[in-house]
Amino acid sequence: MSSTTLDASHGPTQHDVIRGSLGFGRETVESLIIAFTLALLFRAFEAEAFVIPTGSMAPTLMGRHKDLDCSECDFNFQAGASREEDDQSHALRTELGRLNREIDRLQRLADDSSVGPQQREVARQQIADFESPGGKLSVLQLRLAGKMIASATCPNCGNVMKLIQGEGPGVTYDARYPSYNGDRILVDKFAYDFREPNRWDVVVFKYPEGANTNYIKRLVGLPNELVSIAGGDIWTSRDGKPATIARKPPHVMQAMLQVVEDNDFPAVLLQND
Repeated sequence: MSSTTLDASHGPTQHDVIRGSLGFGRETVESLIIAFTLALLFRAFEAEAFVIPTGSMAPTLMGRHKDLDCSECDFNFQAGASREEDDQSHALRTELGRLNREIDRLQRLADDSSVGPQQREVARQQIADFESPGGKLSVLQLRLAGKMIASATCPNCGNVMKLIQGEGPGVTYDARYPSYNGDRILVDKFAYDFREPNRWDVVVFKYPEGANTNYIKRLVGLPNELVSIAGGDIWTSRDGKPATIARKPPHVMQAMLQVVEDNDFPAVLLQND
């Protein structure tokens, strides 16, 4: 019995400690792999997260936007800024990055004393051509500047707020008015396996002519319906019957109401009168 007590008092050996550490590391890696696999399966078969790209569903779902307080009446409103991150903007930024890298390469060549003077002069001339008022660099910068949100109009008092500083290729945003990414939503991929779609559901789909792009819209037409838009209303008909207005439920109509010319936010000019 005393021998057993003596052996236990020696504690774990170095070999035992090493095995325990390796075992713990292996369990951690296995747990991460399992979690990653489950996340992929969940995304592929159950639900997937999407970022709202544009403001077509605002204010229910906000795309990329600016959150503004009017400088005249202090009314809070949002201005859409989705064109900052559309496909054309991404392509322009990619091309601008490539051009800047080329200019950096030419600048290093122009400063390299180990190459001949003629080659350095050619590099300097190419840089001057790129950076000239009508050169590729200026043209790209101007096109990107055109994708910026230059101003926003207050829906309450009509004040036009300027959101940019400077002019030409050097134009920049006023730091007081940052842009925010669109809302994130989690989409159930099997909802319509258990029920039929309802009018006004928010759905995610791929446009057949651009299958790489996800669109998030509200469903207005159901199978076998003829849908038309007139006077801002959705009209539907089925089986040759007269068209009727597809009205939203009262609680949805109530939520869509907007205050016009809110007296709680008078413009500065009116406050001074």
